[in-house]
Amino acid sequence: MVHSLQYLFCFIFLILCSSCEKIIDFDEEESKPVLTISGFVSDVDLSYLDIGSSVSILSSDNPQFISNATATLFRDGEDLGDFELTNAELGKYIFPFVLDEVGEYEVQISSGNFKEISSITSIPSKLQGVEAEVLEVNSSGDFEVRLRFIDNPSSDDFYHMFVGFSSDGGSNFLSTWFGSNSEYLISEEFGFSFEGELNYFYDRAIFSDQLFPNNEVVIDFETSIPEGETAYIQLVKSSEEYYSYFKSIYAYQGSGGPFSQPVQLFDNVTDGLGVFAGYSYELIEIEQ
Repeated sequence: MVHSLQYLFCFIFLILCSSCEKIIDFDEEESKPVLTISGFVSDVDLSYLDIGSSVSILSSDNPQFISNATATLFRDGEDLGDFELTNAELGKYIFPFVLDEVGEYEVQISSGNFKEISSITSIPSKLQGVEAEVLEVNSSGDFEVRLRFIDNPSSDDFYHMFVGFSSDGGSNFLSTWFGSNSEYLISEEFGFSFEGELNYFYDRAIFSDQLFPNNEVVIDFETSIPEGETAYIQLVKSSEEYYSYFKSIYAYQGSGGPFSQPVQLFDNVTDGLGVFAGYSYELIEIEQ
C-alpha cells in the first residue's frame, strides 16, 4: 500500500510538472559579444586577469579567450601600467609586480572591435593583531584552536577564512574542513548546515563585520590535520566585490530543484561581464 501511494504521488507530480511546461518563442535579436573578465588585485600575490568574450544564447559557438587585449591598471586615478599576457590559449594576463598600497583600483580593457570595458574595486587595509593558539588536543588528534584579530569599526570589512595544511612553509596550502559554533561565522544566507553543536565548513567561511559587536574578534574552531603536516589558517580580508562574488557562487551552488528561483552571479564590469575584486590575507601557522 505504501509503495502504491508513492507511485501515485510520483505520477501526479509528473503530471503537474508537465502541465506547467510552456514553450516560449524567443524572437529577440542576437546580442553582440562583449568582453568578459575574471580578475583579482592583491598586495600579497601577483594580480591577474582572465579575459574572454561572451556568446549569445542563440549561438552554438563556444566562448573565446582573448590574447590581444590591452589591460591598463589604475590606482586612485594613477596609471600603473599594463597587464602582461602569460597564456594566449587561456587569455591569462598577470600584472608584473605585487601591488604595495591599499586604495581604489580600476582596470580598463580594450581589444579589437569589442567595446572597451572597465571595472573598479579596492584592496583593503592590512589585517591587524592576528594570532592563533591551540586550546585542546583530543585523543583522536583533532584539536581546538582560538583565532584572534582586530577589526576596524570605522569601515565595512569582509572576510574569508580557510583552515589547511602544508609541508613546505605554506607555499602549497591545502584547505581542509573545520567546525565552529562561533556566532561570527553562522549566517543563514550561506545555507551552512549544523551537525551536532558545530557548523561545519568544507571550503571556506565567508562573513562580514556586521556580525561583530566590537573590534576584537575571537573565533574558536575544531579541525584535524594529517600527521607530519603543518597546520595553517588563511584569513582573507577582501573588498565588498570579492565577498559578493563568492556569496553569489554559494547561492548559485545551493540553488536547484524544479521550483527554485534562478540565481545570477555577481557582476561589476561596465559594458562587459565578469568580476574584478581585491583582497589581502595573512597565513598564520598553528603551533601544535
